[in-house]
Amino acid sequence: MKKVNFLIIGGSGHLCELNHYPAILSMKNEGINTRVVAICDPEDPRSTNPGHYKVGRKNLNTVLSSDNPIWINPEKYEPTQLKHYLSQIAQKEDVDIVIIASNPSSHYFYSDWAVDEGINVLCDKPLVVVPDSSWKPEKAQLIEKRFRALYKKVEKAQKINPNYRFCTPLRRRALTPFMSVAKELTSAYEQTKEGITYINAVVNGGVHRYPAEFLKGGAHGFLDGIGSLSHSSYHYLDILAWYLQCAPGEVAKIDITLPHVSRVKDYIAKQGYSQLLRLNNEKTSVVTHGIKLPDRVLNAELDFTIHLHLYDKQNRKIGLISYTSNHTTFSPRTAKYDPDVLDHANDKNGGRMSQIYFDIHQGSIQNWSIIKNDAVFTKNHIETVQRLHPKLGKSHQKRKYTNAYNSQTITLEDLFVSFVKKSVGINVPEKHDEHLQLLNSQKLTHRIFSAAYELIAQDYTNPGNRDVIEIDMSKII
Repeated sequence: MKKVNFLIIGGSGHLCELNHYPAILSMKNEGINTRVVAICDPEDPRSTNPGHYKVGRKNLNTVLSSDNPIWINPEKYEPTQLKHYLSQIAQKEDVDIVIIASNPSSHYFYSDWAVDEGINVLCDKPLVVVPDSSWKPEKAQLIEKRFRALYKKVEKAQKINPNYRFCTPLRRRALTPFMSVAKELTSAYEQTKEGITYINAVVNGGVHRYPAEFLKGGAHGFLDGIGSLSHSSYHYLDILAWYLQCAPGEVAKIDITLPHVSRVKDYIAKQGYSQLLRLNNEKTSVVTHGIKLPDRVLNAELDFTIHLHLYDKQNRKIGLISYTSNHTTFSPRTAKYDPDVLDHANDKNGGRMSQIYFDIHQGSIQNWSIIKNDAVFTKNHIETVQRLHPKLGKSHQKRKYTNAYNSQTITLEDLFVSFVKKSVGINVPEKHDEHLQLLNSQKLTHRIFSAAYELIAQDYTNPGNRDVIEIDMSKII
């Protein structure tokens, strides 16, 4: 087979080291002829600054040694010049696949370019977000407009080339615990036509920053005027959208509201970091004194709750989905402030938590709970509990999944490898292919995501006014 050539956007970063490079190296070991021809990243991949590589850089170093990729520093070019240069590289190096793992606010720029070039794309979440969407309504409204424009471009590319692929590696959809719940919701729906009536989802991250650390960038940073909604929430909004589509019932429209949002400025004002500062014996003169954060950072969302009110065709309320994302919750952080570290949460002692609680009700016939409570970089244990009406099957089942991200499940590496193989015409397991999320599977997820930003921005300009954004399900499903 022909060599598979990659251009990797954000290739100097954390995500690529942990996930994408191991997948590429495993394909090399499998005998698939792959090469990373270029890395586009403001950070030189050959940099020796250890602060940017708390997870190590063994995989990146192996790729640099074997493939000798070109480094493209996007900060050296104006946007039009950068697209032109990327096109030159793509043509010269015969690029087959573009991997986009950069800061969220740049995803659309690179996706738009790659689709125009007809190059297959694997883009990290979120697909589209616009700088300053946390506090400028006109910016937030661009998110959905750009998604729709991208969607149309991808459809056009697929008409020209039926094998063209644009996918997002949404890991939670591929994990066995989440898939098992989806399967049971679908089964009960097929038997009864009972839809989702209530979901309460809470995700706690425990990502506490000292004031000086808000001035650092990275994929989970705040410098672009967007906050925690752009970090990991897309994964969980996707689960909510997925489950609702597994068992839609009579849902005809969704009204989205924002009952709560707190911003970086609120956290700074109450000194939410003060106990960690004391426990870790930090020097306040270094991490707090004289630190002036720009407005776009101060106005970014940190903790928030959105409600999805479910209505039928007669405009009768038939259910509620609640999603809460908290950054400022429990954190076992012991990592000291380090000016050279891009993101302390990428350190195993950085205090980041993975606390996930889902309570799902399918009317009177079925209830599921999904619970995960681990420190990131330690364990990935998930427990599910099912309650089912006895006339429909076994009424109570509890399951524990040990090492749930890597054992007896479809891993992120599996999804990556399957995407590459499928893109170049190699058969892949059907269960892998169906979990490579194309844009058409993201329409509801992305509309919830963009609506949440519209509400967060509206709350900034008109605090206390409870705006509502309506989603017509007939235009989504």
